[in-house]
Amino acid sequence: MSVAKATAFIDEATLLSDLRALIQSARQRIATVANSTTTLLFWNVGRRLLRENLEQGRAAYGKQILATVSQELMAEFGAGFSYTALTRMARFAEWMTDDQILASLSQELSWSHFIELLPIKDPLARDFYAEMCRIERWDVRTLRQKIGGMLFQRTALSRKPESVISTEIAMLRDGHMTPDIVFRDPYLRWLDKHERAPGEEAPIGLILCASADAEQVELLQLDAKSIRVSEYLTELPPLPLLRARLHQAIEHAREQAARRLPNPEGRQ
Repeated sequence: MSVAKATAFIDEATLLSDLRALIQSARQRIATVANSTTTLLFWNVGRRLLRENLEQGRAAYGKQILATVSQELMAEFGAGFSYTALTRMARFAEWMTDDQILASLSQELSWSHFIELLPIKDPLARDFYAEMCRIERWDVRTLRQKIGGMLFQRTALSRKPESVISTEIAMLRDGHMTPDIVFRDPYLRWLDKHERAPGEEAPIGLILCASADAEQVELLQLDAKSIRVSEYLTELPPLPLLRARLHQAIEHAREQAARRLPNPEGRQ
């Protein structure tokens, strides 16, 4: 191959790489804007529904009004405005009262993330998962696993919350974090070998969910899985202590995220 042809080949490859980068970057920006706009739309819809009930004193007839409105909206705009969807939007507006937090989270989290967060009854837990999801860039599946694995309760109640958070983040980053990892291997196998008496069933590990979503509760056996439905009610520490540990865990996650950012000046 001549020098001229080789140079042309290299230039073409560089050009193609640059164009791909431009297209991918633009698509990502478009997706971010579309996601943020959708989330803000749903928040505004929810806020309008809440205001209608409060101002007109129609709380007692809220379900009937919502059912009628949802039918009209679905006929015009599709299934995304069903009765269930409108109920979620109202709950979302009820939760998200801070405009700055909403603006920040809507840039990072999709509406599917918020759907996973809405069933969480404890406002502190909900805020915790939202912030951690934003910092660690969890996808929806990972967020669901974290909620099902009760990361918030284990972090807030741990005597060493920083170490718990650090371990969780490291396991997630390495792709080793699954809901059953702490329970099934190797502890259950040790119990099965050394503690199970003749006639007893094999030991199981139970992952309990802090929310009422049934699919988040898994009964884990040694070599098989089956689903059970349950809701776990935890006894939390005093609110001031809980807030302090929550903020400590979030700050730790922020520090971890900051350390991973590249140094713009190339300093060590």
